[in-house]
Amino acid sequence: MSDVEIYQSDDGTVTLDVKTDGKTVWLTQAQMVELFAREKSTISRHITNACREELAGIPVVAEYALIER
Repeated sequence: MSDVEIYQSDDGTVTLDVKTDGKTVWLTQAQMVELFAREKSTISRHITNACREELAGIPVVAEYALIER
């Protein structure tokens, strides 16, 4: 079950309502943009790279989709 917690930066400039699940914190891209003060494209690039590294060597396309017809 998820809980919602409020994060506030030390200087009070950033306040986010975030979902937590055990030791995991769930943020939307918009929340990450605000938290890290970066452009959405930068956050998207980091997410893409993290997924690529996490899925390296794991087939993510169905085998039948690779067969030429």
